[in-house]
Amino acid sequence: MANKTKKKISLQAWHIGLSMTVLFCIFNILNFRGANTSDDGQQSGLSGVLERSVFDYRIQSRGERKTSGSVGLLAIDEKSIAKFGRWPFSRSAYVEAFKNLKDAGVQWIGMDVLFPEPEQLSLNDALEPMQSILQKSISSQGVLDPRVFVEGIAGLVKESPNDRLFGKSIEEFENVVQAFMFLNPEEGESLDRDWKTARKLVQGNAIALVEQKPGSEPRQVEPVFPLINTPAISGNKPILAFINNPPDKDGLARRYRLIGEISAENAKEANEPKRFAVSMGLQLAARYLNKKVKVISGDHIEKILLVDDVGNETRLPLTGRNGDILINHYGRHIDSAGNSTPTIISLADASEKKLPEKVPPILIMGSTTTGATDVRPSPLDPLANGVEHHIAVIENILRNDFLNRPLYFIIYELFVAFIAGLLLILLMKNASALLSLVILVATHIALEIIDRKFIFGRNDVYNSAILHLQNASIFFSMTMFKYFVEEREKRELKGAFQHYLNPSVINEVLDSPEGLKLGGSKQELTVFFSDVRGFTTISEVLSPEALASLLNEYFTPMTKIV
Repeated sequence: MANKTKKKISLQAWHIGLSMTVLFCIFNILNFRGANTSDDGQQSGLSGVLERSVFDYRIQSRGERKTSGSVGLLAIDEKSIAKFGRWPFSRSAYVEAFKNLKDAGVQWIGMDVLFPEPEQLSLNDALEPMQSILQKSISSQGVLDPRVFVEGIAGLVKESPNDRLFGKSIEEFENVVQAFMFLNPEEGESLDRDWKTARKLVQGNAIALVEQKPGSEPRQVEPVFPLINTPAISGNKPILAFINNPPDKDGLARRYRLIGEISAENAKEANEPKRFAVSMGLQLAARYLNKKVKVISGDHIEKILLVDDVGNETRLPLTGRNGDILINHYGRHIDSAGNSTPTIISLADASEKKLPEKVPPILIMGSTTTGATDVRPSPLDPLANGVEHHIAVIENILRNDFLNRPLYFIIYELFVAFIAGLLLILLMKNASALLSLVILVATHIALEIIDRKFIFGRNDVYNSAILHLQNASIFFSMTMFKYFVEEREKRELKGAFQHYLNPSVINEVLDSPEGLKLGGSKQELTVFFSDVRGFTTISEVLSPEALASLLNEYFTPMTKIV
């Protein structure tokens, strides 16, 4: 009877565990559909929080990694502030630095810094141009022409000589990618700027290779407000790249937007093929590799490819529908010799030609000074600079070092979840709570080892948080079910025998309920018979105390024999 009850409990626990497994598989499918149809490819709710936490744990466990050395940081740092003055310092400071870097073999510079307003000249910088304006305002008769003087001062305010110098140095360097930002309509409409020229320059840098699938939605009609450098700096034909990169829902930078759609200005443009701007990281990588960016677009970004001169294509692994990739972070790695990657070159050192022996062919200029740093937290560093994400993405592209999450991974995840659930149910259905806990922990450790060595260790990302949650749910549901059912059985047994048996006997029965069998049981037993000769006569003669002492002397060796 007890065995039948135990089998019944085990079968019911099996059904509960199987139900939990099926429920989590359905949840996985629904969760995948939601993430796959979302613009950013992120999961929402508790599953999203768990998966992001697991992703961060993987990145942190792997730690900082050494980069190839092909990409470095041109830092506007504390040393630069000490040399050139408080930020923003004179733009003439960049001129000598750019010249020295070109001479040192730097092939490309990306500017993760915007100069949308003309430089406000310091008194020292303004003296010479003001003297020139004054001289031009005085006629040959020595009379000051106020109109010429006012126009000269207005021109000085509108276009700084240092901006022209900086723009000329960019033109001479040639391979400089200038930054711009997409502003939202509210911000753009609040600023009085020449948006028409800015839009024209951005359109001129749009991706030429766009394959738009038939039947896709037309372009959105919405004003575009690209914030670019001043005309004196940007010039007539700048190479532009946007630096917008929205963080994940919790504020960390795990994804990187490669391209951004340029919305149409009017209904006529809406019927034209879609146009896309390129991000700083993708622009620099493509230019350095001498490849073109190709986009295949339907209702969302389906593919982004890098195409070389002979037509060979490299596909970039996207996540979501907006053209994002997962950033395979490197952090700041320091080797045993004290050398750090990525290479960091101070702008002050570059201007004085104090450069390392090996200068990276690609440099991204950005601020690292306190108060002027573009802090974009990453899983590796809560104080990471936005420039580091550009560097990481360029390294990912150059080294083909991407984090991959193919669509077929959902099939793999469902298969693993179902098989793991069945194995746990089989192992736990007859196990004690303690043994079940050991099985759960062992399963978790085994999955982590497999992930580190064969999955994430090979740059593949699978969602394991739901799997671990499923396994924990199976453990708790089966353990709690068996506990409550066994407690109910014990209460029923105690109620049935409490009027017939001693409490200690009842407790023994509760500890071993399998001993209860109708009709008894057949077993081989050994019986030891012993008798005390003349015990009746002895007991009549001795006092109770003496008799008890005598019996104890007898029972002790007899007990040892048994």
